[in-house]
Amino acid sequence: MMTKYICTEKIDVDEVVRKLYDFSTLGALSIPGFLTEEARKELLTGIKDSEHLFITVEREKKKSGVIQEMKTFYLERLAEGELSRTLQDAVANLAAEYAEMYEHLAEKAHFTSRRFNSIGVHHYWVGSAGITPHQDYAADMDLVASFVLQGNAPFGVCKNRQKDGAVYLEASPGTLIFMRAARNEQEQPARPFHFLEGSVAEERYSILIRNRAAKKMKELEY
Repeated sequence: MMTKYICTEKIDVDEVVRKLYDFSTLGALSIPGFLTEEARKELLTGIKDSEHLFITVEREKKKSGVIQEMKTFYLERLAEGELSRTLQDAVANLAAEYAEMYEHLAEKAHFTSRRFNSIGVHHYWVGSAGITPHQDYAADMDLVASFVLQGNAPFGVCKNRQKDGAVYLEASPGTLIFMRAARNEQEQPARPFHFLEGSVAEERYSILIRNRAAKKMKELEY
């Protein structure tokens, strides 16, 4: 019997859509216990088998001054056969279960697409400075989902890069963090500012799933 990866019963789709796309809010929410323990174990095992794929990102974004200390890799950027079979299978299970729920969200919230096309793995090491307040890329459309696999670093959302109005969300292992993304050009300014507070006390791994607009891929800058 295949491992159950996500607990969809923890989500009220109508409530998620109402909260995220109410533009008087910061535009983020978290759902603790969304990933099963078995799913986290299988995903982490696969990631540990794929450690060689991580790339350390540029520490300071010249355009914005955002500081980030993390490593990443994105499945869609890998050549065929680069990903370990363990992680390939685990991510496929997660994506398949999440896709069904994503379609419901897409229908209710009128997304630009009913499918996502980007899956990335993020790693913050012990002592990392995390990442300072920033908005995700303009190329990220509709919704950003972050599945916390390991680590419990403080995750906050706020009004701007100065951390005004900061609110901290539950971000323990197994939590799903949703952040709204723009469904059209008019909504681009409403992308939530968010941050991961350093110094990171324990290794943090997360999987990010999003839909990236091909025509905006050249705008991948904070």
